Amino acid sequence: MKNLTILTILLISNCVFAKSFYGTWKVESVTHKNMASISAEKAKDLVGTALVLSGRSSKSGEQYCDNTKYEVEFFDNSDLFLYYKVEFSNLKLDVDKLEHVMVLCNNRSWNKFGHIFLYTPSDELIVIYDGYFFELSRSTLNQALKKDANNSAS
Repeated sequence: MKNLTILTILLISNCVFAKSFYGTWKVESVTHKNMASISAEKAKDLVGTALVLSGRSSKSGEQYCDNTKYEVEFFDNSDLFLYYKVEFSNLKLDVDKLEHVMVLCNNRSWNKFGHIFLYTPSDELIVIYDGYFFELSRSTLNQALKKDANNSAS
């Protein structure tokens, strides 16, 4: 019985569970600027960019990573201020906590648009990139991404 319990734990720990933020997202607007390192014009050019997040891969515009991992931390308002000198109210977020997510490609920081984002329990996604905060809307929950997660669990 003990061996069966250990085997079950090992199998469960190796499964890929679909994250709430998996899917296809589209940049709708620039919501906030804080010590930006790119021009306002370049930031506006990113509006309309697609961001695809799944268990195994991610795509930002034309940039693709086929070995994606996500580092997720829970942030409250003081954490967000400590890291980015911005508060939930500046981003029009009505939450107590959110997920701060860093996308890794081949176990290294991806350094592409979408490599750091905030995800709220109310299904809002905000990308932090070069001092700008971009609001994204979910385009689809993408059946292919669900299939990707289910295949890795079998």
